[in-house]
Amino acid sequence: MKNVFLTLLTAALLITSCSKTADKESAVNTSDNSSEKSTGTITGLNPDKCACCWGWLVNIDGKEYKFDKIPEGSSLNVNNISYPTKVKIEWKDAGGDCSGKLIEVLNISPL
Repeated sequence: MKNVFLTLLTAALLITSCSKTADKESAVNTSDNSSEKSTGTITGLNPDKCACCWGWLVNIDGKEYKFDKIPEGSSLNVNNISYPTKVKIEWKDAGGDCSGKLIEVLNISPL
């Protein structure tokens, strides 16, 4: 009887404590995955190698995002720029676990 009670208690705790909710303030463009056209400032490169850490830092409308690649044929060479660099950028939220932090760059050019 004790084992059944402990099993039920453990299951109840797991079910009630494991919920995943989206942070409404940090989620950007996640509902329809549409793109945004903005101006921003690339402020540097974060070399840390973790899931949501690595990438170039870009400030858009007072919020810092990261991106880890740019489209082929872009007129901006992120490997050879000085910081800060103002850019015109078309982007969307990358989604997944890094939603609200990591963006996908669709088009980028220096200002």
